[in-house]
Amino acid sequence: MTKKTLQLKAIKALKEAVRKVVEEHKHSGRRLVVWRNGKLMRIPASQVLRKAN
Repeated sequence: MTKKTLQLKAIKALKEAVRKVVEEHKHSGRRLVVWRNGKLMRIPASQVLRKAN
């Protein structure tokens, strides 16, 4: 396996993990904690925009 292939698999796995966490938080009504502009912010999962990747 090449380094690039391993990196692509890792990125894909991380994106999938984040997607699952956001969906779980939306379902349970819990807020997400994100790093934005050098600060921690708590935002409702319903406000997280879905990117097309």
